Amino acid sequence: MQSEQSIFKIIQEFIDWCENPNQETHSELKALLLILLKLQIEACQLDYPDGDTTDSPEFECTDESWNAVYKRCESLPFQYYYDTFDPHNKEDTECVRYDLCDDIADIYRDTKEALMEHRAGYTTNALFDLKSQHEYHWGRHAVSAIRAFHCWIVDYGEDED
Repeated sequence: MQSEQSIFKIIQEFIDWCENPNQETHSELKALLLILLKLQIEACQLDYPDGDTTDSPEFECTDESWNAVYKRCESLPFQYYYDTFDPHNKEDTECVRYDLCDDIADIYRDTKEALMEHRAGYTTNALFDLKSQHEYHWGRHAVSAIRAFHCWIVDYGEDED
């Protein structure tokens, strides 16, 4: 239960970052990295909820909101990064270009829809959706973004200490 409530708090923190105006670039990177790490930790601790999901209305994040988050992320110091598509396939050595703005906007869409579902009283459905979408969609975006942010901060970020 603790993890269930914690994840919704962290989702709100992430949504607040996505929907608020930009701040200084370096501190934004660090802030977003920390939020994504917390979100990833909480999501990894989630189990599929006990009990059946119920029929619920569709909770959809609008394309307009997704596009606004994508645009907001364009002010980050980099947009594209490279990796392999399947890190466990030793035959897959081709580099693929990924889009950080798309990563953040997709995480935003999936987590915001789950938060809307939770707030409407469909918490079991929201937790089920969060868990399954984390495994198959937004979790992959989060892990890739975390790695890209970490590498950028360590390799190119300014030392503020």
